Amino acid sequence: MTPFFMLILVFKISYAGNEVGNGGDVIVCKGESGKIERIELLDFYEARVQEKQELKDIEDSVPPLAQINIILDKVSKHNPKLAIQYKKRSNSFFKEVTFLEKAKLNDIDDSAHLILPRKKNCSIEQIAVFKKQKSKKNFLIDKKLWDKMNNTNKAGLILHEIIYEHLSYLGEKNSVKVRQINSLFFSKNMNNMDTKSYWKKLQDLKVPIYREIM
Repeated sequence: MTPFFMLILVFKISYAGNEVGNGGDVIVCKGESGKIERIELLDFYEARVQEKQELKDIEDSVPPLAQINIILDKVSKHNPKLAIQYKKRSNSFFKEVTFLEKAKLNDIDDSAHLILPRKKNCSIEQIAVFKKQKSKKNFLIDKKLWDKMNNTNKAGLILHEIIYEHLSYLGEKNSVKVRQINSLFFSKNMNNMDTKSYWKKLQDLKVPIYREIM
């Protein structure tokens, strides 16, 4: 039985103006010298600290896009059309990225996060921006922060931006549900989750309801 609000990604999006959309955020922790020691995607930090979720157990040596494929293979068991679309989108992701080396991204106040890093040497920083105007380069990423991330967090950031692009089309105004869905996909819970529980979880998150568009 097809869930009545099945997520099927549609990328024929019409944008107006030169809007800036989602900002991907990370927790950046620095040492006494000011050198970056650790970076964690906000999605994962919230899931780990607030929700007490355990993330997936893929080896970090696995490249980001390969990790995403592994994650989406698990999603495919419950939502195959969405998994196919997200895989296609991830494969084209780097063609649409501008890595900023000499500029810092302005903070976009769309995260609506409820928790902050406890350590004084840790802060939330902007790492990525999804531009809502139609362009060949739809994503901006801070290269300095990107280069300091491990492969798992890079995979998480890519999927975060893909999910946000999708939900933004459906009318979401912030990244709260994006982070929750992303961390769900990366969680160990996906290993043993049945299809009914999967859709119940998305219902609980109040994911936008819409009809399939081909």
